[in-house]
Amino acid sequence: MRDNKELRAFLKSLPLLGDKDREVRIRQAKEDFRFFTQTYFSHYLTPNDTSIFRNFVYDNIKELLIPHKMLLFKAYRGAAKTTLLSRLLTLWLLLCQSKHYALIISSTLDIAKESIETLKVECEENTNLISDFSLKVGGVWSGEEFVLRVDKNLIKVKAFGAAKKIRGTNFLGKRPDFIVCDDIENDENVQSKTQRDKLQSWFLKAVLKLPSRTQDYNILIVGTTLHYDSLLSRLETRSDIKSFNFPLVLDFGESIEGLNKDNANSYPYNEMILDDECLDKQSVLLEFLEDKDSFFSEYQNMPLSKENAPLSNYITYECLPAQIDSAYIGIDPSLGKARGDLFGICVLFYSKALDKYYAKALPYRINPEKMIDVILKTYLKAYQKTPFVKIALETVAYQEFFKQILIKTAKQRGLGLIPVIELKNTQNKELRLDTLAPLLSDGDILIEKSCYELRLELDTYPKSKYDDLLDALEFALRIARNAKHTNYALSLKASRHNKARFQNLKQRL
Repeated sequence: MRDNKELRAFLKSLPLLGDKDREVRIRQAKEDFRFFTQTYFSHYLTPNDTSIFRNFVYDNIKELLIPHKMLLFKAYRGAAKTTLLSRLLTLWLLLCQSKHYALIISSTLDIAKESIETLKVECEENTNLISDFSLKVGGVWSGEEFVLRVDKNLIKVKAFGAAKKIRGTNFLGKRPDFIVCDDIENDENVQSKTQRDKLQSWFLKAVLKLPSRTQDYNILIVGTTLHYDSLLSRLETRSDIKSFNFPLVLDFGESIEGLNKDNANSYPYNEMILDDECLDKQSVLLEFLEDKDSFFSEYQNMPLSKENAPLSNYITYECLPAQIDSAYIGIDPSLGKARGDLFGICVLFYSKALDKYYAKALPYRINPEKMIDVILKTYLKAYQKTPFVKIALETVAYQEFFKQILIKTAKQRGLGLIPVIELKNTQNKELRLDTLAPLLSDGDILIEKSCYELRLELDTYPKSKYDDLLDALEFALRIARNAKHTNYALSLKASRHNKARFQNLKQRL
């Protein structure tokens, strides 16, 4: 609905529900939130809703509200958080009379008032809702609050803006028993630490003090994570808050690495998994390519903390220089578990003429046996650029066995004894990865623009979900730094000699 005038006209055109099954309908509506919304508010819903987020709310919200005083829902822009949780859930709890006084708090009073106005229109014009729940205006009926009579009982909803004084609000001698904090953060009040601290202080001293501890109450926090140190991020760590996170993209698919606007049309969209499969995957992907930083914040609930990410100041490249003199492959193996670490491979190309390294790193989620083929193909691709290729592999636990299998397989396929260098990590991981910072910021190491997982790890380190590609990059750099001086005068001769060998090796894989 574009505005309340259009909503009023639509509600007046709705057909009346029959009286034959009225008692059964009302009883089911009070018990089942999904049935309630489908019966009286189908104009807000998508038929056969495929959203994981919305279906989770329908199926679980009633049970979640019982043991948990405070619930936090982080969901992507456009997930219908406000409609479903701030408006319809509030109305359902009030009309079922499990709650009696609700507050809707948004970043500004004007935004909160929009929810008040929408609910008022429904209670004025939704004939089926009015009839089944015996609704009547209860007195106060303004832009900021309204009182409604449900049968013989009075309920109230009031709007507030974030960071405003709320102390002392009550209705019929009782304090609020349902409070919805709906997007109480905005782009402005998360920018500085002072503003973030101030909002948190207000939440702790004002919002948490509103309900009476002697009554049954719930506080619902709904929003999108706008900053890595936002109020939502801070509240998520509290033991007394049950939190849920619903990003838009659950899996980009393996083909995301190397993707750009030019080849987006050929992307295998069947690999991409969204919270709502009815959404247009191509438009989602193009929005990701348009502004990665905003996308991760607004749709993935993963804001990039670049101001406190020591590896985020890097330069990207799109094409390698014509002359590559050596290449170093860093491998960070994993067991290939679906929810475990990534199997990271980084190729670090070196150009003597430019005295720069060019990093390309890719993540994999396949078992180690299949990764043997990937590593050998990566080796041959690097070999095509330069005959001076070395491989760095951490050898701890099963990784030592993996190294042996890799070398054995290379011999069986006629690749000879490939140069695998064992690495033992005796230094703290953060100290190792921190050494990348000056090389990245000075432009000594450039990052391929389309390596999205590597860039995400760089942008969020040290709080990144994964750091496997960073490990692989550090491994490659370590052997590059320790490499003996290469006689580049012989490189052209060597590369000509190896062209025929490369073609022969390529046919063997």
